[in-house]
Amino acid sequence: MRFKRLAFFAIAAAMLLSPMANMGGAVAQDEDPILIGAPVHLTGWMAAYDGPPLQGAKLAIQSINDAGGVLGRQLQLIELD
Repeated sequence: MRFKRLAFFAIAAAMLLSPMANMGGAVAQDEDPILIGAPVHLTGWMAAYDGPPLQGAKLAIQSINDAGGVLGRQLQLIELD
Protein backbone atom coordinates (compact mmCIF):
# COMPACT_ATOMS: atom_id res chain seq x y z
CA MET A 1 0.00 0.00 0.00
CA ARG A 2 2.82 2.36 0.88
CA PHE A 3 4.57 1.64 -2.41
CA LYS A 4 1.44 2.46 -4.41
CA ARG A 5 1.12 5.81 -2.66
CA LEU A 6 4.79 6.62 -3.23
CA ALA A 7 4.54 5.62 -6.88
CA PHE A 8 1.43 7.76 -7.33
CA PHE A 9 3.11 10.86 -5.88
CA ALA A 10 6.27 10.25 -7.92
CA ILE A 11 4.29 10.01 -11.16
CA ALA A 12 2.20 13.06 -10.25
CA ALA A 13 5.33 15.09 -9.46
CA ALA A 14 6.95 14.05 -12.73
CA MET A 15 3.86 15.06 -14.69
CA LEU A 16 3.66 18.44 -12.99
CA LEU A 17 7.35 19.26 -13.27
CA SER A 18 7.97 18.05 -16.84
CA PRO A 19 6.47 21.15 -18.55
CA MET A 20 8.75 23.32 -16.41
CA ALA A 21 11.86 21.61 -17.77
CA ASN A 22 11.56 23.43 -21.11
CA MET A 23 10.64 26.90 -19.87
CA GLY A 24 13.09 28.80 -22.05
CA GLY A 25 12.78 26.66 -25.15
CA ALA A 26 9.93 27.21 -27.59
CA VAL A 27 9.69 30.85 -28.58
CA ALA A 28 8.33 30.33 -32.10
CA GLN A 29 5.06 28.92 -30.79
CA ASP A 30 4.29 32.15 -28.98
CA GLU A 31 3.27 33.76 -32.28
CA ASP A 32 0.91 30.97 -33.36
CA PRO A 33 -2.79 31.33 -32.54
CA ILE A 34 -4.40 29.17 -29.88
CA LEU A 35 -6.69 26.70 -31.66
CA ILE A 36 -10.08 25.82 -30.21
CA GLY A 37 -11.97 22.94 -31.77
CA ALA A 38 -15.77 22.92 -31.93
CA PRO A 39 -17.41 19.70 -33.08
CA VAL A 40 -20.93 20.95 -33.73
CA HIS A 41 -23.92 19.96 -35.84
CA LEU A 42 -24.37 22.65 -38.47
CA THR A 43 -26.90 20.66 -40.46
CA GLY A 44 -29.84 18.50 -39.49
CA TRP A 45 -32.15 18.74 -36.50
CA MET A 46 -29.29 19.26 -34.00
CA ALA A 47 -28.30 22.52 -35.71
CA ALA A 48 -31.04 24.27 -33.73
CA TYR A 49 -29.29 23.25 -30.51
CA ASP A 50 -25.66 23.72 -31.55
CA GLY A 51 -26.03 26.93 -33.58
CA PRO A 52 -26.66 29.48 -30.80
CA PRO A 53 -23.83 28.28 -28.51
CA LEU A 54 -21.48 28.32 -31.50
CA GLN A 55 -22.44 31.94 -32.26
CA GLY A 56 -21.87 32.80 -28.59
CA ALA A 57 -18.43 31.17 -28.69
CA LYS A 58 -17.56 33.14 -31.83
CA LEU A 59 -18.60 36.41 -30.16
CA ALA A 60 -16.59 35.57 -27.04
CA ILE A 61 -13.51 34.72 -29.11
CA GLN A 62 -13.88 37.94 -31.09
CA SER A 63 -14.11 40.02 -27.92
CA ILE A 64 -11.08 38.24 -26.39
CA ASN A 65 -9.07 38.77 -29.59
CA ASP A 66 -10.09 42.46 -29.70
CA ALA A 67 -8.83 42.84 -26.13
CA GLY A 68 -5.41 41.45 -27.05
CA GLY A 69 -5.93 37.71 -26.91
CA VAL A 70 -4.70 35.32 -24.24
CA LEU A 71 -1.17 36.15 -23.10
CA GLY A 72 -0.68 38.04 -26.35
CA ARG A 73 -1.83 35.17 -28.57
CA GLN A 74 -4.99 35.28 -30.68
CA LEU A 75 -7.68 32.61 -30.43
CA GLN A 76 -8.87 30.74 -33.53
CA LEU A 77 -12.05 28.65 -33.65
CA ILE A 78 -12.11 25.59 -35.90
CA GLU A 79 -15.61 24.17 -36.33
CA LEU A 80 -16.34 20.75 -37.74
CA ASP A 81 -19.78 19.46 -38.71
